Amino acid sequence: MYGDRWPKNILVDPELGLVHIDFDVRSTGRAKEFELAQLIFYTFALYPKHAAEMLPPLLAHARDAYDFEIVREIAQERTRFGDKDYTDVASGLERFFTSVSAPKES
Repeated sequence: MYGDRWPKNILVDPELGLVHIDFDVRSTGRAKEFELAQLIFYTFALYPKHAAEMLPPLLAHARDAYDFEIVREIAQERTRFGDKDYTDVASGLERFFTSVSAPKES
C-alpha cells in the first residue's frame, strides 16, 4: 500500500503506464486503519489548535469498527519522517490517543 497519492508522485511510462514512485509510508494492519490514521494525522497537522476538539465527535462511533491500536501506531509512525511542517503533530497525537483510549465515564 502506498500513502502519497499525489500527481507529483506519479510518472507516466510509455510501456508501463502510470508508475507510483513515492512509497515512504509503510503501513501495518488493514487499509481502513491506515486511512483513518492518515485522516487523524493530517487533521492534527493542518488544524493543530482545533484537532483535539474536532475529532472526538466525528469518531464517536468508530471505536467499534476500527482497531485503534493499529490506527495509533500508523499515525504516530508518520510523525517520524522528520517533515518540518509537522513538528508539533507527535505531542498532539499522543494526547489525543491517550484521551480516546481512556475508559468512558458512566
